[in-house]
Amino acid sequence: MPDIIVHGMGNGAFANYQDRELIHLGDGAPPIRIVLLKHGMKSGKPSVGIVLELPLGEVVIAETSLQVFLAAADALRALVRC
Repeated sequence: MPDIIVHGMGNGAFANYQDRELIHLGDGAPPIRIVLLKHGMKSGKPSVGIVLELPLGEVVIAETSLQVFLAAADALRALVRC
């Protein structure tokens, strides 16, 4: 499962993607869905699916472990406190 990289540098975090087509899901976009998969990992541990519905009808499902997802949330929370 993929890791999550947390950046605290705001819009500068997107500079690496300037040469690619970006799809921004902002106001008016379908909700971002976060789904708990209780036994989603091969080990039987929980995972999280993040579902993004794109404007042309495609759907992206990114899956990571619940442990990594919660660690990313904790890192974001710590950045807000700084």
